[in-house]
Amino acid sequence: MRAALAKFMVDVVGYDASMGDSAARHSSEQDLADFARLFAHERRGTTRHVPDVAALADTRVVVGVGAGSISLVTYRTSLALAARLGVEPVEFPGGHGGFRTHPERFAEVLHRTLAAHAASS
Repeated sequence: MRAALAKFMVDVVGYDASMGDSAARHSSEQDLADFARLFAHERRGTTRHVPDVAALADTRVVVGVGAGSISLVTYRTSLALAARLGVEPVEFPGGHGGFRTHPERFAEVLHRTLAAHAASS
């Protein structure tokens, strides 16, 4: 489980390998149990999910990507979704958790994006 968690932290969260290993080594037994559930019951379903683009045709969808997440699988899947929907992705500051690491700049982009979409309706 620790090896799976380390890989997850690198591939999805954006940690470098040593940070992923460290996070896995220092995870509590409860953390490991929580991640075991995520990997066994939740992650598989989300990684195999294909959105029904036709069902979203009448809905405004904003696809956000983290500027620092370009190497992550979540970045690539977000770009693929934006392309399928025919929308430009909105780039937010920071990585996968940019709202934590760059809260003020993240909030500015979020407010600007929401205002632009509210004005276009």
